[in-house]
Amino acid sequence: MEWKVGGWEIPEQISCLIRTEHGETGKIKEYTYKSTHYAQRKVAELLETGEYDITICTHDTVHFIPQDALDDDDTEDS
Repeated sequence: MEWKVGGWEIPEQISCLIRTEHGETGKIKEYTYKSTHYAQRKVAELLETGEYDITICTHDTVHFIPQDALDDDDTEDS
């Protein structure tokens, strides 16, 4: 069975689609993964750089993570 998320059909053998947009250059890259494990590693790598807006699409959901999602500057000292 093919899944349709946001107008896109995701083949059954694909576990995850990752789309990144570089914050400064606007360059877009897309990655497809058959294995959830490798997709998780790629997302962790991308989050570590802090340079990308990341969209993650699985058969069930679509998530958006802005590049500043993990900024430490947003925390307040109590």
